[in-house]
Amino acid sequence: MSTRATITVADQHDSFDIYQHHDGYPDGPHGLVRHIAMARRLAWELPRFEAGDFAAAIVAVLKDRGGSTYLTKAADAHCDRSFHYRVSLLQEKTTTSVALTITRPNWEQ
Repeated sequence: MSTRATITVADQHDSFDIYQHHDGYPDGPHGLVRHIAMARRLAWELPRFEAGDFAAAIVAVLKDRGGSTYLTKAADAHCDRSFHYRVSLLQEKTTTSVALTITRPNWEQ
């Protein structure tokens, strides 16, 4: 059985949603936390962060065949997901970083 997940990448101007059909769990060598971290090498270097650029980098890292990873209009439309990841810009005084939040959506909505 596949572990499905959605990923939202957001900045102050835009938000993009990605659907991952398999390997959506957070940990391990195929976990999404590792893959999202790998996407940083394909995106703008901080402090520059653009949601569209980072979302494209995540898709580039994850896409391995048709149907595995794709853009979706709304993460909430996927009631079969086990995890939801949110990647966003975190700015505190003089520090800029990327925040990753992981939630387990309620299937009984």
